[in-house]
Amino acid sequence: MPLSLSIEERIEYLEEKILAKGSPLGPYVSVPFAIFPYPPSQEYRIQEAFELLGRRLEEKGKKVISLSLAELMYEAIEEEDGLEYLFQIEKEIGTQVIGDLNYLTKAIQANIVEYLEPKDPEKTVVILKRAGALYPAIEHLSGILNSLENRVRIPTILLYPGSVRGLSLSFMNMTEPLSYYRATLY
Repeated sequence: MPLSLSIEERIEYLEEKILAKGSPLGPYVSVPFAIFPYPPSQEYRIQEAFELLGRRLEEKGKKVISLSLAELMYEAIEEEDGLEYLFQIEKEIGTQVIGDLNYLTKAIQANIVEYLEPKDPEKTVVILKRAGALYPAIEHLSGILNSLENRVRIPTILLYPGSVRGLSLSFMNMTEPLSYYRATLY
């Protein structure tokens, strides 16, 4: 399915794929992931469109779980150092402190796995939203998806603010393009 279609056409195609019996969302059973890239300037439009998609899927019998990566990041920071500590350090030495937050990817991944493990993959769809809030603390989302492989069996859609360059993705249109070839781009 070409990415040259409109956002609405891509969402419609994705909906058909989710509802089709025996049709995996991702390329492999162990990697049931879809990435939905979009221009970062379209964040609110995408959030609205996927909220509507979630309602339509629920009307057709699917359980839709929307997980905010922003909220998972804030929870991880709060558990590790606390937001006040982070604000204080940033005030004292600037934003270079962001580069020292490597634990975030592991903490976010662990929270996703813990939350999704008991869910039924036949009836459930997950939408990972608000990924843009992770930048610049996390510059590539492939680490999160890599760590979910073989652990999360539920069809999972990552709303990806950024651009596709060839077969690679540039997060927030700010990072060097990085290839994550195990998920399907919609």
